[in-house]
Amino acid sequence: MEFLNISLSTVCLDKEKSLLRQPPRLDQDQQYNYKELFDYYTLFSDIFYSKSGNIELLGPPLLNLKTHVEEGKVHVDGYDVKDNINIVDSNRICCTTIKNIEDSESVYIEIDGQGFTRNIQPNMSHFFLDKNVLVTQQRDNPIEWIVFWINYHIEHHNINAVLIYDNCSESYSVSQLEQKISQINAIDRCCVVDWKIPFGVTGGPKQVWDSDFGQHQFLEHALKRMLSEASCAIIGDIDELPLHENGVSIPDLFKTIEEPVLSYYRRNIVDVGVDCKTRLHSDTFMYEKNKPLAGTKYAISPKKLPKKAQLLVHRVTGCATYFCDDIISRHFGSLRVDWRNGKYSQRPLKKPSQFSNLQEDKVLIESFRKIDNEQVKKISQL
Repeated sequence: MEFLNISLSTVCLDKEKSLLRQPPRLDQDQQYNYKELFDYYTLFSDIFYSKSGNIELLGPPLLNLKTHVEEGKVHVDGYDVKDNINIVDSNRICCTTIKNIEDSESVYIEIDGQGFTRNIQPNMSHFFLDKNVLVTQQRDNPIEWIVFWINYHIEHHNINAVLIYDNCSESYSVSQLEQKISQINAIDRCCVVDWKIPFGVTGGPKQVWDSDFGQHQFLEHALKRMLSEASCAIIGDIDELPLHENGVSIPDLFKTIEEPVLSYYRRNIVDVGVDCKTRLHSDTFMYEKNKPLAGTKYAISPKKLPKKAQLLVHRVTGCATYFCDDIISRHFGSLRVDWRNGKYSQRPLKKPSQFSNLQEDKVLIESFRKIDNEQVKKISQL
């Protein structure tokens, strides 16, 4: 197995200065911890070359900071490049592109008297050339959940590479996570990104989704710096397992369609089962028959994606999407942690009486037979 360690050229405003990003959400729409979780200070999460040879300065929406950036200084290897800059605001991200500057080493940014010099990081998409890549952002999910999730995708979707953005886990280090993944024989390539960019704020009780900048930056970063030469990328959470009812893998499905995006609904697998110290996906397999399917997730064929495409959490904009009725991604309530409230321990299981019309997911149960749970537990021991 080959591992890749990458560096990020992050730029954050000085917290002692008065200049900061102003929240877009009205006070009356903010949840109690909005101001605590909002990202006031990240200007750029990374500065890197895109596959096309442009310098990309990726970050949250500039919002009120846009004028300050436009009026500031941007130099590449000592040369003023303000005339080469294009600032594009997208959905909860901002991409500032410096065009037609190749083989450069550093960029200098000055905004309201604050100066920053950063290395221009290389594009690493060749690392995942022609690979089937499993992609996620996560924090403090138990190792056994991650190992099971990877093994399941190996068996059912022929993945042979893993890209994980670790968002400040405290239960283990990036190197410990890499060491566990190294014991999974079918994985050829692995990169665990030490991603310290603030996740941001969720929609809150009024479901105003305008400030969860971190996960949208991770998706754009993965696509532009890491995945553009991959054959297939399955993007999902550790508690999600997509499964075709006839056992067809997602990479094989892409060979039969023209669209660059494959989308599918999710089914909630309720948190009812036998509780145990080492809880795995296969410990729960019941769903409420009368409940509708949940919002979509997707996989992509990066080489087919147009430049204007943007990866969001549940869909991809700017390109055609093929919806597949035969795939349902199982979403496991038993594996959730209460991360929205800053709690990262697994939640207790519930009683069957708390649900209605429970039914076994027989296709899911059958799919578990390919996974060696004892091997998963052995690898996962820290």
